[in-house]
Amino acid sequence: MDAKGVAEELAAAARQAGGKSKIAVMRIEIGELATISVPALAREIASLLPGTSVDISEKKAKVQCECGFCGRPQIGMRMESGEPDFSCPRCKKKYPQATEGDSVELKDIGLE
Repeated sequence: MDAKGVAEELAAAARQAGGKSKIAVMRIEIGELATISVPALAREIASLLPGTSVDISEKKAKVQCECGFCGRPQIGMRMESGEPDFSCPRCKKKYPQATEGDSVELKDIGLE
C-alpha cells in the first residue's frame, strides 16, 4: 500500500477513536522494514487532517531466520522500489521472516 492509502487508514482510525473531537496529535510508529516513506506519510496525513500534529517514531526490526537466528537483521539501503534490503547477520540469507518492525501503527491520538 502506498503512503496515501496508509494515511487514509490511519486518519479513519483516528477519527473513529476521537469521535466528534478535533484530533490535535497523532502518534504513529513505523517499523524500519516498512515500505512507507516517512515524509510522504506525514504529508498525506497533513492533507487529510489539517492542523493535526504528527509524531512519528521508528520501531526496530526483528527477524526469525531458518538458521535459528532471532534478532535484529542487517539492513542495507532501500531498493528503488522502496523495499528495504535486509538479511540474517548469521547466515546472510536475504529476507528472513520479519517478526517485528515491518508495519505502521497508530499508537495514540491527542484530542482538543
